[in-house]
Amino acid sequence: MPQYIEGQRYVSLAEPELGLGVVTGYENRQITIEFPLSETTRLYSANTTPLLRCRFEPGDTVKTRTGEFICVSSSEEVDGLIEYHYDGNHSISEIMIADDQGKVSPLDRLKSGQLGSYKWQNLYQKLDRSMIEHQGRGSYGFVGPKINLVPHQFDVAQQVLSMPLPRALLADEVGLGKTIEAGLVIHQLMVSGRAQRILICVPASLVNQWLVEMRRKFNLNCTLIDDEFCQNQEGSNPFNQVQVALCNFDWLTHSQYMEQALSTQWDMMVIDESHRLQWQSEAYRSALALSKVSSGALLLTATPEQLGVESHFARLHLLDPLRFPDLEQFLNEEKQYALVSELVDRIEMEGLAACLADIEALDDQRLSELANDYVENGKDEQQFVDWMSDRYGTGRMVYRNTRRSIAGFPQRHIEFHHLKDQSHEEWLKEWLESLGDEKVLIICKQAEQARDLSEFINTHTLIESGAFHEGYSLIERDQIAAQFVEPDGLQILVSSEIGGEGRNFQHAKYLVLYDLPSHPDLVDQRIGRLDRIGQGSDIYVHIPLQSRSEQSRLAALYHHGLDLFNQPNPAAAPIYEAYSYEIEDMLETGENAEAVIMQCQQACFQLLDEIEQGRDKLLEQHSFSKDRVSPLLDSIKELDEEQDTLRHALFDIFDHSHIDIETAGAGNFVVRPGENCPFSFMNDIQEEAATITFDRNKAALREDLEFISWDHPWMRGMLDDLEAAGNAYTACALFEDDKLANGTAVVECYFDFKANGPGRLELNRYLAPQSRRYFITEDLKNATSHLSEEDMTERFKPISKEMAREAIELKWGSIQNAAMLAEKLAIHTTQNSIGEAVEKLLDQSKSELARYKSLEMMPGAYQAEIDALTTRTKEAIGLLQNAKPQLKSITVWINYRD
Repeated sequence: MPQYIEGQRYVSLAEPELGLGVVTGYENRQITIEFPLSETTRLYSANTTPLLRCRFEPGDTVKTRTGEFICVSSSEEVDGLIEYHYDGNHSISEIMIADDQGKVSPLDRLKSGQLGSYKWQNLYQKLDRSMIEHQGRGSYGFVGPKINLVPHQFDVAQQVLSMPLPRALLADEVGLGKTIEAGLVIHQLMVSGRAQRILICVPASLVNQWLVEMRRKFNLNCTLIDDEFCQNQEGSNPFNQVQVALCNFDWLTHSQYMEQALSTQWDMMVIDESHRLQWQSEAYRSALALSKVSSGALLLTATPEQLGVESHFARLHLLDPLRFPDLEQFLNEEKQYALVSELVDRIEMEGLAACLADIEALDDQRLSELANDYVENGKDEQQFVDWMSDRYGTGRMVYRNTRRSIAGFPQRHIEFHHLKDQSHEEWLKEWLESLGDEKVLIICKQAEQARDLSEFINTHTLIESGAFHEGYSLIERDQIAAQFVEPDGLQILVSSEIGGEGRNFQHAKYLVLYDLPSHPDLVDQRIGRLDRIGQGSDIYVHIPLQSRSEQSRLAALYHHGLDLFNQPNPAAAPIYEAYSYEIEDMLETGENAEAVIMQCQQACFQLLDEIEQGRDKLLEQHSFSKDRVSPLLDSIKELDEEQDTLRHALFDIFDHSHIDIETAGAGNFVVRPGENCPFSFMNDIQEEAATITFDRNKAALREDLEFISWDHPWMRGMLDDLEAAGNAYTACALFEDDKLANGTAVVECYFDFKANGPGRLELNRYLAPQSRRYFITEDLKNATSHLSEEDMTERFKPISKEMAREAIELKWGSIQNAAMLAEKLAIHTTQNSIGEAVEKLLDQSKSELARYKSLEMMPGAYQAEIDALTTRTKEAIGLLQNAKPQLKSITVWINYRD
């Protein structure tokens, strides 16, 4: 009889749904168990207890009561309580294991008579097997985002994610999708388990855009951290309460909560508009401090170096202080960028062998030795170029794609309408009526203005218009935007400034800037609603202006002084801000307009010339490679083409789950859970149905559609709920087989095989998750070759639970032996995979170690990183070598012939 001690953790085999219990008393052979998850207390007799001690094995990933996930490396009993060791020298008592983490093996359940449903077990296994297969693909974590497959965006994301610790500056030109690239990185980190906590810091004007884009495009629910949220935490650290924290960076820098942000261990920190981090400013000091408590860091800016070399160096120093230790060294390195860039051009045109003499001239012994090694051994010359980019440039630390290097942008056509005797409304009515059936997006500043203008169009024309602004909820905005997308829906959409943030209206080609915003960045944002990669046609921008008005002077400044309408201009915003006092006076009074415009024009030309001279061609060359990203995109496209398989699997589960499905036309479906729906993740749509699609292109156009993929949270949610319910682990059924004796038992064992460990180790990259299934007869013969899952499903006959329990009890010894044989077979078939995974990990670690050594400007500069990588590799190898198949479910089949 076990010794019961307060603090030990048990699971009730009779009521596993109670969660993980804790012993709170043992007296007179009576055990008191509290189940915090269900807020229940049970009293058990020690003689007839249905309790099972919960023990986790090495390799198991377990959640603690603080919400942390740990990977068990070993365990030991100390004074009757289990101490679990993890992550080096750390340990935790079993009392601190989360109350929803009870572990009971399928064999334990079967022995105790806990029989589930064959129907749910079969559905669970199919779903689990598909998810395992998906996790082994290179596209895992990249499939789910509701975005078009723009190659350079996915290439940047996969390069950043290939780093052991992703730390990079995303510096694509305006309109190329830096936010999308960051979202791809964040999404993959979260889905794969590499990251648990993300901090996103943005300017106040971009908070809403990030909230919308992360939710709608990436299924990531950001929590806005502000004064109100913090005050509601009643003294607790607000940043420890959420997974993805979003905040106004200026607020955070000057708030009383900065210390709490710095006391949180972040897996990734993201700062948008990072060009605002001026060298030695308070904002920069805050960012630098946060970077030191974050494993990864992403900085986003469209102007990486053009606005000051000191601030550019500061951002690089923030990302990698060892590679960029001081400004003087950085300036000296920069002098060689142009020379190395020209050398790279020659290597790509003439080959590495023809350039050995020029490489010798760089007077870098290590570089020369490496070049000769690549030539003599016929190695991939592109790898050598990447190595040069790393050593002589900003390497994989900075990514910058430009419009000149990325095709697919539309041509802009700008037309100014100078109104004399007409009002804006009269002009708009006349212009719209002459346009035909073309879709038109109209943008103005205020929500009230958008609402009134839409009402005017509906009242005075036969054209159907809708208003789109921040006064509506996100769901209402999605519905209005969806009507605008449909060919027979709204022809005109009138949007406010904020209402259109982050939205994609590229199906329209006509844009009316009903008024002009007060900053060049907002003009870029407005035109960027249509001017996007894959637009498909030219775009036409119309600007109505009243003569001699402030708006007409602003238009002249934007057009002639800042060249803002014809194409994105990286010099526009800094010049506008530099001459803000002169511009403000000119707009208000109209005085010196020509002089101010000419002054801005000349300053713009000068800055653009400096930008062109400062172009880092080496940087642009490594930022995008079509060949490099093709395998990833091909993998995503392959899954997109197999969406029918996912749809059938999902609808098969819905059909058994009180979830109604209605066809909504054009391949869309309305999903509505009923009262008895067993899935908790469906609670969010109990009140309102969800409209879903399996078509990426449709989903990218319509914000109101849920894009369902293997990455979608619903898929993980279904598996979690099925596992929590316990109905999918065990089953007993009848079948008929003339080749077997009547009453013979066949044991079906289903295994998952993967390396369990902290997400930061990315074990799936080396050992792709797999599944195994075996059919073992009670006389220990492997019948897997002639008993398939599909075949047994067709032969399935139900059996009462009473008869099933009797049969299992009668044949228990044979069932145990069959399960042991199945496990041995599973272990035997997976050993080669473990060896290959370890070899792959060692090869990658050697490559990473070589990179650190190559970057050392001073011996030992990267020793801490090398030591950390060595420790990380040893930890990962240990977990890979300890990987073994885990029995997920077991079915006892009884051959029964009438």
